[in-house]
Amino acid sequence: MSEETKEVKYRVQLDFSEEAFNELNQLRENLNASSRAEVVRNAIGVLRWVTSHLRAGNKIVVEKKDGKLAEVDFPFLLIK
Repeated sequence: MSEETKEVKYRVQLDFSEEAFNELNQLRENLNASSRAEVVRNAIGVLRWVTSHLRAGNKIVVEKKDGKLAEVDFPFLLIK
């Protein structure tokens, strides 16, 4: 592998409450992810997608089983 194609990786240490850690492990299991890091990387990808749409002024909508539409609210995101 040449120096140009070598992927740089960074180690990040995160502190989780017991409840959050259990939720992370449950997500890993439910998503059949190979690691907790994979779950976090996927979550970052979803958050990137959501924020890009919200910044563009788009709405994110869920179609429920009964066919009704509901706009998804993200009150914790302060989009600029």
